Amino acid sequence: MGVIQCDLDGNITSMNPAAREMLSSSVEEAIHVLPLGETTAVHIPGEPQIFRISHQSFPDRGFQHPFFLIESLTSEVRLAEKAAYERVIRMIAHEVNNSVAGIIGSLTGDEAERLTALSAFVTRFAEVVKIPQPQLQLCDLSEVSSKICVRRQMSKLTSISLTKLYQFIWTPSFSSRCLSTSSRMP
Repeated sequence: MGVIQCDLDGNITSMNPAAREMLSSSVEEAIHVLPLGETTAVHIPGEPQIFRISHQSFPDRGFQHPFFLIESLTSEVRLAEKAAYERVIRMIAHEVNNSVAGIIGSLTGDEAERLTALSAFVTRFAEVVKIPQPQLQLCDLSEVSSKICVRRQMSKLTSISLTKLYQFIWTPSFSSRCLSTSSRMP
């Protein structure tokens, strides 16, 4: 959060590093016209950033000292947009699948196949938005990395590559360690 302190005349006296990073011509313009006690949102032209700017004051020795708080709203806006898109996609999938289910029985051939494919596509698309948020947890990094290494080695041992028509060889990483180049499978 950026904090900009002003003197009693409204001139900027200090700001924290976060405020320096957020400062742009759009933010400066908003600061100069924003009345005390008001809050506004500022979108930076050409960038995806959105900031909320609040003009507040605190009492000290009988005087109200003005300051500005600058908060990034970009992540909150993206989360709200994502939630809205998820609702719309689920609603569209529901409506399409209900409509398709009602008419697919009366169709045959190509039309039925196309509607079935459309229904499957919309269902898969809606499933993408149902992916749950990751559940973060502490783990032993050495244990995780050793499991990855074991799985990777197992996949190398069992994978076969097609090199020519009807001719298979073991993958180079496996064959270079375990087999001579003359031991090709027919």
